[in-house]
Amino acid sequence: MSRADVLIFQTASSEVYLGAGTKHLVETPSGVLYQFYCNTAFDLYYKKSTDNGFTWSQIKLFKTGSVQGYALYADWWAGISGTLIHVWHTDDNVDDVFYNTLDTASDAVGTERTVVALTSAVSTGSHITGCIARGGYLFCHVCIDAGAEGGFYRSTDAGVTWTSVPPALGEPLATLDQFILLPGWNADANDVQMIFWDNSASEILVQRFDNSADTWSEALLSGSMTMYSASTAYPMFAAVADLANSRNVVAAWNIVDNAAGVLKCWTVDDTTETAKTDVVADSADDQGFAAITVDASGNWIVFYGGESGGSQVWASVKIYCKVSSDSGSTWGSETLLSSYTLTDPFTQTLRTLMAIPKAYTRTGADNPVSYYESTTPDKVSINVVIPTSGGSGGGLKIVGTGGLAG
Repeated sequence: MSRADVLIFQTASSEVYLGAGTKHLVETPSGVLYQFYCNTAFDLYYKKSTDNGFTWSQIKLFKTGSVQGYALYADWWAGISGTLIHVWHTDDNVDDVFYNTLDTASDAVGTERTVVALTSAVSTGSHITGCIARGGYLFCHVCIDAGAEGGFYRSTDAGVTWTSVPPALGEPLATLDQFILLPGWNADANDVQMIFWDNSASEILVQRFDNSADTWSEALLSGSMTMYSASTAYPMFAAVADLANSRNVVAAWNIVDNAAGVLKCWTVDDTTETAKTDVVADSADDQGFAAITVDASGNWIVFYGGESGGSQVWASVKIYCKVSSDSGSTWGSETLLSSYTLTDPFTQTLRTLMAIPKAYTRTGADNPVSYYESTTPDKVSINVVIPTSGGSGGGLKIVGTGGLAG
């Protein structure tokens, strides 16, 4: 396997990790890739690739504004036979939370709707996540103002109107708390789950929302979880739906950039939390980041930054992955995705790691992973398998085609 790092955008904004949210690289069931990003004017753009990420389209505008953080969820990630990418974002020009869609059948942007109008917005300590339930209801959980404002919101009419529903247990709105919304697996297909990292308690939990009763329950996944600030780099945990097995898969570092680091893994269904074999149990320092792909064969691919032997310097680390073909019981060897080093040819630092939650055209370590690099300005790149005509040798840094400036 030969891979390359392809530069997608070269004028990206650091807001993507300051206003942390669930920002995934998207693959449609037909294999088209979409990557969203904010430029330095804080407008939200996207690009698409039809050749597995080796070349990219011209930039396409999704929203002009002052986008602080955003979250994505696709119809097919919830098992829905649709063509929409659902997008939630905060805007600190008007201090509101918005919802819109991108129809991948035509690249048509939908009608923007207001999820909630608030009074203030700051990036530090803010967070946003959203998902569509298997039954079609839409949900958004947001902290827009360093813990001062936000809540949990639901739409039962395809995003046209939004209402506030009871917030999750423990009011996860405090500064530095982080959360990921996912479909639930109860008989009520509009139930959802939220993976909640409680910074003050150093815990990671699953919180289950009963849609018909408007109530929450929760269960502990792990204590002794030391959060790493999203204002520096994000995410250090990831969660995706495993549709074929009616459960969600979670991975999280108990501590980042530390010799005590362990990359843990769990499955969560409608009643049970199950600890799986640790993805990385032998860190020697300088590791972090987490992203997950469930591929077409049901394998789990967990991506992370840093070599387990501690030979690299946080966070100028290379990107690695491990693959499990038995639902997390065992993991394959640590695989370096590219020999390209983030400190060459200019000083860079890894800031954000993003993977495809559900892959349809690739298996195992052949799947792509995108990332933000901190330079001036920030850049967005993607690590992909090189096509036969694209050259050979890992470590090739390629400037992607099509409107890089953004």
